[in-house]
Amino acid sequence: MNLFFKIVFFIGVFYNILLLVSGDYTSDTKAMLSIFTINCFLAFFISFLFKKNKHSCKIAFFLIVLTNISFLMNTSGWNEGTMTGTSYIIPFFQYITDWLYGFLLISAFMGFIPVVLYLVFIYSIVLFFCKRKSETLYK
Repeated sequence: MNLFFKIVFFIGVFYNILLLVSGDYTSDTKAMLSIFTINCFLAFFISFLFKKNKHSCKIAFFLIVLTNISFLMNTSGWNEGTMTGTSYIIPFFQYITDWLYGFLLISAFMGFIPVVLYLVFIYSIVLFFCKRKSETLYK
């Protein structure tokens, strides 16, 4: 990918971080912006660290998915009515945990189609940072 597009992309991510820090937004907005920012940083750093590895895109995709699964393990006693947990291991990730659980709850009633779309979204973020897209992912 061209360096210009990566710079523009990181300006967007930086703007998202500024929105998170300075704005008075709902917890869902904070969660979505936080997940997007964390996924982008993970994809960038993994593709940067494993440049010479032909499986760097696959590694990045699976680590991002595992990171999102680890966000789900952050709480205990998640309530479907209030859509919040009773206690959190890392309170900083409270919004992300609640949003992901709510997303899974709503997806359960929609045949898990939103989960598939979310995985496609993660896959597209990883593809954005991979230099050899067709060689690495389709072998």
